[in-house]
Amino acid sequence: MTWWFKARRIGPVLVPGLAVCLLLLALAHNWVIELPGLLSGSHNQIFLLYLLPVLPLSALHLALTSRLTEAESTARRPLHLYDTALICCTVAVMTLGGVFIGLTSNSPEAWAFGRNALFMTGLMLLAHRVRADAAVVAPAGWVFVVMFLGFDRFRRPCFWAVLPHPPGHLFSLALATLVFAGGLAAFFSLRRTQQGT
Repeated sequence: MTWWFKARRIGPVLVPGLAVCLLLLALAHNWVIELPGLLSGSHNQIFLLYLLPVLPLSALHLALTSRLTEAESTARRPLHLYDTALICCTVAVMTLGGVFIGLTSNSPEAWAFGRNALFMTGLMLLAHRVRADAAVVAPAGWVFVVMFLGFDRFRRPCFWAVLPHPPGHLFSLALATLVFAGGLAAFFSLRRTQQGT
């Protein structure tokens, strides 16, 4: 377990990535930028925190791709379960951080951060199944798709956009949960196959 912890770079990469993300969430949960909308014909107001999950997801991606292939292929411990637990813990920290900051700052955007992190993690894991070395591009790309195409001409978020919807939006929550569950299942089966168990 110690070599797995060191190989995944949890201490030097993932923990600082989560800490910086939560610090930026606390400071910038209500910062807005205006970008031109391709469908709306006007400017869309985009919260900067839509980009924030990309930082810890990049760190998580690095952790998941930092492997000792020879040692892991012969390991007797269920490393795929360790990796799955690492993913779930990372999402839990982001979600609980968003809830805490939402409670203390009375910010609905911070409340929605956990749902958005869940959705973007699922996207990354699904992309990891297809092309592991570039998986972190999927959630970053999704943010830019939402920025430019995710609003209609009345500046309302499209139903599929997930990120800009309020925290209580049930369809977005269901879609985020479905994408995360699918991504986790795809990652789990891939790692189980790689380990040969």
